[in-house]
Amino acid sequence: MDTSSVEKINSILTGATRAEFFIEQILSHYNMGSTFILECLGVVEIFKLYFKFKKYIESRDRIMPSEELPIPKENPEEKKTEKHIEKLFFKPKDPTLKINDIEKLKEKLSKSLKRIRATEIQYRNPIFNENFGRTDKDMNIISNLPIPEKIKTAAINSKGIKRIRLAELIHMIRPLVYCLCQIHFGANSYKPYFVSLVLDIIRMILQWKIEFYDPKEIAELRLRKKDIIINYLLRNPFYTEILKNKILIPLLDKLFPKFQFLKKIIIYIIEIRSSLSLLM
Repeated sequence: MDTSSVEKINSILTGATRAEFFIEQILSHYNMGSTFILECLGVVEIFKLYFKFKKYIESRDRIMPSEELPIPKENPEEKKTEKHIEKLFFKPKDPTLKINDIEKLKEKLSKSLKRIRATEIQYRNPIFNENFGRTDKDMNIISNLPIPEKIKTAAINSKGIKRIRLAELIHMIRPLVYCLCQIHFGANSYKPYFVSLVLDIIRMILQWKIEFYDPKEIAELRLRKKDIIINYLLRNPFYTEILKNKILIPLLDKLFPKFQFLKKIIIYIIEIRSSLSLLM
């Protein structure tokens, strides 16, 4: 996918998320009613889902393409590595080497890499000996060959790609499903809360024991784990009925009995964070 196209979609998604927040705050100020607010947010969520799918379909190299993260620029070091392999194995320095010898060398290298991927030796970095015919010396392929990261991720993708794609699909549609459930059952019903929770649990089960190697994907998984706890603590009706009324207010009354304005500021900050749009 073109980098400029990715950046454009990311900008659109970020702008839509900010617009959701301001729409909710403005409509809440004029007491437009929770159902009308949710309907407006639902329209924005449909808009966002379209661009998330667009990014997902067009992205090919990333495992988690639904996130609003910029795709890193091409690494010049990786290009050097690929050229090094090409020169080392596919462009012999010896001009007298025959084409048949080159083909045999390519075939041996291909078989060796297949054996490494099949046994998953590349993740444990053991010694893997192979003789290439041109020399009697055994070579430690993992330590001596500058194998690009793409070889690793290819094996990961082929193993759990269906599970990962299904998990990402659930992750993309969950906010819209949650919003529609709130419109149907009401903002104070526990049904939307548990529907959203079940979808997130299914996503986590699908991603269970899937190893991610891209630093951005690892960071994204950690962020999702942190957000899922905060979001379910701050979502209604759990937030209003349990966290706020039974825990926060009694605790703040004990901590700041003479500073009610401080308690109001803390509650206000938490309730801004518990905004409907930010918890979708």
